[in-house]
Amino acid sequence: MSVLVINAGTKGLAFTQSLINNNIDTYIMYGVGSIASGVLKSKPTFKERVRNNMPADNYADPVKFPEKFAQQVLDMIKYIKPEIIFPVNAAEITALFPYRKQIELLGCVFPFGPFKIYETLRNKNLFYDFCAQHNLDICPAYKKIPFKNFYIKPVDKTSGKGVQKIIGNYLVQEEFQGVGVGYEAFCHKGKVMAHFMHKRKREYPVKGGSSTSRFSWLHTGIAKDSKKLIKLTNWTGFIMLEYKYNERTNKYKLIECNPRPWGSIQLAIDSGINFPVIAYNYFIKKQISFTQDYSLNTETRIVPYDMLAGICYLFKGDWRNFIDAFSIWKKFNWEAFKPFNYRFFIINILFTYTAIKMLLLPFVERLRRR
Repeated sequence: MSVLVINAGTKGLAFTQSLINNNIDTYIMYGVGSIASGVLKSKPTFKERVRNNMPADNYADPVKFPEKFAQQVLDMIKYIKPEIIFPVNAAEITALFPYRKQIELLGCVFPFGPFKIYETLRNKNLFYDFCAQHNLDICPAYKKIPFKNFYIKPVDKTSGKGVQKIIGNYLVQEEFQGVGVGYEAFCHKGKVMAHFMHKRKREYPVKGGSSTSRFSWLHTGIAKDSKKLIKLTNWTGFIMLEYKYNERTNKYKLIECNPRPWGSIQLAIDSGINFPVIAYNYFIKKQISFTQDYSLNTETRIVPYDMLAGICYLFKGDWRNFIDAFSIWKKFNWEAFKPFNYRFFIINILFTYTAIKMLLLPFVERLRRR
């Protein structure tokens, strides 16, 4: 009875802790630049790895070297013989999809699919077409640009002022003021087996980045519409649908879909929906028995990044969010870690270092240009 978690970021650590706490032997592989690399070591110990000639638990960049990465994962599967693997990021999932049959021939479950649906949900152009094809009322609020390379030009300026060249495939999305919310689910062939919802308090970058503080939440209308969309996809695995509240129209608008575990999965676990264990029990034990009810207004924060976000909110004149971000005495859960734990301390030192670099980077870039 064992599991292999692939990637040691906050999501991977949340998966690992959740499974271990439920007496499920869990191994973890570390990605390039993982925040926790070398800090949290799961079974077996380093000495056991050397003595038993175990494959390395760190792996190549799955985007730059997908074949090498996949072979490293296959070698680890052959060695530890897990019943199921949980790649938690899009890069790892994408790189492993072509090797799904090989993984399954080794007696290991790959809990995502089918690949065609994965590409449809992940690619914003294809997802837009999918929503339009099914006449969904929650169709995304962006329009397709018919060019791969193009220029953006101000209509009221001359001499090339404000002209920007854009290279690649892009979508233009309407900007509107409002809070972001998420609908998350574990599903099998389009049927939602477990779901959860959260609302953002702060994010970094503040103009539309990942949430740094969020709380559990419920909206029956969004849940109903999301289940309808997921049923049409026939998707198996984890999925997150991101909505944003439009203050002008007083409606929530779907803006993105991610067919993978989401960054705030620790919040769902803390609120009573233990997605990693639910998925493990469904695929391995063939059972799904739990309560769908979860506690509301539970809050989790990635504290160093949330403080960074608080500083950015202060620059915008938002004192309330600045003060709240630094109010660590308030009741909330630390993302993926427990206070007064040496691993927690070391990992958050690394988080703080990364956050400071992110804050100073724009100023450094400006100095270099001068």
